Amino acid sequence: MRYALIDNSTLTAVQRILGDIPIKNKHTIDGDIIALENYIQAILFYDKVIYIDDYKENYRASRSKFFSNMMNFSPGEVGYASLIETTKKLTEEIIPCIEGGKFTDKDFKPFFELLKMNVTFTWDVSSSVYFLTQKMLEGVGGLDVPKYSKLSNMIFMELIEKKITENNNIKNKIKLYDSHGAEINDSYKVIDRYGSVKDTNLSHQVEVFFAGLNWLAFRTTLYTLIAKEMDVELILHPIRNQFQISLLSKINGDKPDVFKNIISAINGEAVETLTKVTEITQPFVLQQPIPLFTVWLAQRTKNPSNFIEEAYNIRNNKEFVQARQKLIELECLLEEKNYSKFLKEANSLKLEIKKQMDILCSKYGVTTRQGIQLSQIISVYNMATLTTGLPKIPSINAEIKSLAFLRDMLPNKGFKSIYRNLINDLTSISRIGEYYDIISSNVRLDNEAEYYDSKTEKVEYSKAKSWWKIPM
Repeated sequence: MRYALIDNSTLTAVQRILGDIPIKNKHTIDGDIIALENYIQAILFYDKVIYIDDYKENYRASRSKFFSNMMNFSPGEVGYASLIETTKKLTEEIIPCIEGGKFTDKDFKPFFELLKMNVTFTWDVSSSVYFLTQKMLEGVGGLDVPKYSKLSNMIFMELIEKKITENNNIKNKIKLYDSHGAEINDSYKVIDRYGSVKDTNLSHQVEVFFAGLNWLAFRTTLYTLIAKEMDVELILHPIRNQFQISLLSKINGDKPDVFKNIISAINGEAVETLTKVTEITQPFVLQQPIPLFTVWLAQRTKNPSNFIEEAYNIRNNKEFVQARQKLIELECLLEEKNYSKFLKEANSLKLEIKKQMDILCSKYGVTTRQGIQLSQIISVYNMATLTTGLPKIPSINAEIKSLAFLRDMLPNKGFKSIYRNLINDLTSISRIGEYYDIISSNVRLDNEAEYYDSKTEKVEYSKAKSWWKIPM
């Protein structure tokens, strides 16, 4: 049996794209389509999908009804309190740090680099006060404004989940320094282009942005801890998925090669790590293209309201049953203590899995005007060695191990994780033509819904003062 734990941020995105929750920023739609794709793939490639029921009481019944085919796990009061406390301790040192308008910390700096987001901050004037403002730096490569806006919006949308979640009282942490190294605090002043001393403050936009980052780090850590205790595959919302690499890198500074392979795979480079495994406990990466099943479902059903039901129907088709079986066989090899047998059989199975995925691409790939759009999935197996730096949570562990549905789970050798190239997925979504309209046809827009683009700063003017802007 294959089990997957899927985070609540993904489920909220699924509800938005299927019309259950209204949308205010139209840039939300593309990210929600990718989250829906993640959810559909979870249905197709796992026997059971689990979510953590830690919603506020007035949201629990509706969520349970909407995702009635999923299993939910409600941690006990003691176990959940222990989990929250452990997560808070682990994230105490994960603090966004901005110096001279740039991220310089070891957690968020690589996160934004992986996303190819050139984030910058400037002081922008309003009513004689200069407010710190987050922008996209134009002219240094990286993303265009629409893609940057979609990624930024995913960070802002983190706070939607926070509002409906129990125990959401976490501190919003941030370190700010100007280009001379002076700390920016409540009494910090700037000098405008005319030589006058001016008051400063944080804009609401910046406060929300950093609150989103803090919640993203907190929930990514929390789900990583739970997945470790459950020994199940973890499927995070795509924006959290990218941050988890920074999180695991932080606690595994002695294993840089593993993360180099993951990042290389995300960036589309060929990775053949199975043939380079030197010990049975070493994690390895399996990189495989698969079709965008939401596009196939759009072509078949013409109605996103039927996507989930149809996904549960086709998951019993022979090609999906065989794909799940081959993946189980690969995972079961991790129980082997004989390294030479593992290496030989794992490489053989890798070829069989590739053939099986090729069958899926052929049968479920839909031809659009720009060809068949595929998604590159990066599976990292045997991640137990990457979580040795994470503490045990005895209370939550006892509650999980007592669950009947996990007793027959096989294999039981450390949790696995799924990664994807978020930038490529956004590009693929933009190329699906008429199917985009079908997939998004149930979206409910707020009365004032628009495409709210991110603010921009041209690189050639980034260090220049004007009457309305001062560099950080």
